[in-house]
Amino acid sequence: MPTIKIENLKNITLLEFIIPIGGVHILTSINGSGKTTLLTCLERLANSYAFQRHFRTSSNIQFDNFQNSKITYSHNGAAVSYKYKNTNWTPTPKKGSQVLKSMGFGQVVFLTSAGERFYVQTQELDTSKIISAPAFFKDGMNEIFQTTKFNDLRRVKLSGKGKGNKRRNFGFLLPSISQAGQSRYFTERNFSLGEVLILNALSELINVADNSLVLIDEVELALHPRVQVKFLNYLTRIATQKNLTVILSTHSSSLIKAAPKLIYLERQTTGIVDIEYDCYPAIALQNVAVQEEVQPDIVFFVEDEAAKYLLEELVNYYFTRINVIRRPIIKTLPVAGYKQTIKLTEASAVYLIPANTKVMCFLDLDVLNTFNNLQAKPNKTPAELAEFTMFNSNAASIKYLPITPELGIVNLLNTNPNQHIQPLQLHFNSVFDIAQIIADELNRGLVYSANPRTAAKEKITYYIDRIKQATNIDEKRVKIMLSQYFATLYGQANLGRLQGLFNPIFN
Repeated sequence: MPTIKIENLKNITLLEFIIPIGGVHILTSINGSGKTTLLTCLERLANSYAFQRHFRTSSNIQFDNFQNSKITYSHNGAAVSYKYKNTNWTPTPKKGSQVLKSMGFGQVVFLTSAGERFYVQTQELDTSKIISAPAFFKDGMNEIFQTTKFNDLRRVKLSGKGKGNKRRNFGFLLPSISQAGQSRYFTERNFSLGEVLILNALSELINVADNSLVLIDEVELALHPRVQVKFLNYLTRIATQKNLTVILSTHSSSLIKAAPKLIYLERQTTGIVDIEYDCYPAIALQNVAVQEEVQPDIVFFVEDEAAKYLLEELVNYYFTRINVIRRPIIKTLPVAGYKQTIKLTEASAVYLIPANTKVMCFLDLDVLNTFNNLQAKPNKTPAELAEFTMFNSNAASIKYLPITPELGIVNLLNTNPNQHIQPLQLHFNSVFDIAQIIADELNRGLVYSANPRTAAKEKITYYIDRIKQATNIDEKRVKIMLSQYFATLYGQANLGRLQGLFNPIFN
């Protein structure tokens, strides 16, 4: 995988970033964690002026000095490093630019949070040159702003400008009410700021080549949350059409929640920046209150969506079949691995969760084995000792699910599959043969991971896809319904265990 390693640059001691290929990625962090610096380093993949433009220096060496900074790009075993020397960033080896080209981005477009992003054409327009704007602009503006007012979007080719679709070659305008037989227009000088920002973005996207890298810093600027999400959806579609890699930096909770792929930067006090790829919104929204319109009574943190669905269905079973009392308002949030889940549970009591809201984490059952192994080990390494201490100091807030979600459901279905055929058909109100689906999966002859959980994930992905095809039910709902099925069978057979698990929390 192509990577960037940033050392001693601004307030970053070390940041190592795996460059994604394809799709739309949301990049977020608290201020000062390196988002814009990272985007600048990504721009350098195709634009040689990126460092000089964004890393401003001074003739006085006491100010804005990057003497100890180093930026290294690596791909397929080759690498090139850039160091600051005499106001220039020099590569080692000198012909190392081939490494940058090998990453496959022939063009990089960077929309910064200033400059061209806010450009408005102020030149007087020649009405004799007014023509209809391309459909790309009309359709894009209408789609993003959920309107039809841009059906009549026009543009004027400016005198003395060059050829092509460059933004500064044209002025945009919309027809107004004609007076005395004379056409009237509102020029882009009277567009809203949000409309100007999107118009300028579209001006870049109409020209961008296939397989390019598109970077947008603080994408939410001047945009209503609903428009932010519409723009994200639009970019996702364009990225698919043109095979683009799009990276958007943001602080918007609306975009973080809607992100197809979320990357979170967390800068430590040492200046080392940790990176979470494909993380859940909960970990990126650590400084945003969780209550929204209704404050929950209890917040449960879990490792992933599979754990979320299972826990919610076990709780549903408990309140409908075992303990029919007033149910509290519960919010279940997937985080990441078990370490991050424990850390977020601990930290949330300080700045995330209201004081009168109970917070706990439910970890997958296999994590209990990890803890027991740590506990039994006599000579722990410093890292193991720190992990063991983390478990012990948060013991009161840690609970364990009765299974490791995917593994438990796969084991259930594989234990005499024939007995599940009719119950699952009734549960899904659809005809399919789970025993045949399991047999077909086994007949694929795949070599599975030695890790039982990893193997179970591969199997259940196949089961879900087949059930989805047979029932015409979407993937998320299939996962929830399988969790419901497991929770019902587990609850019927393990009444005392569920009471032991939930009574101390809810009573």
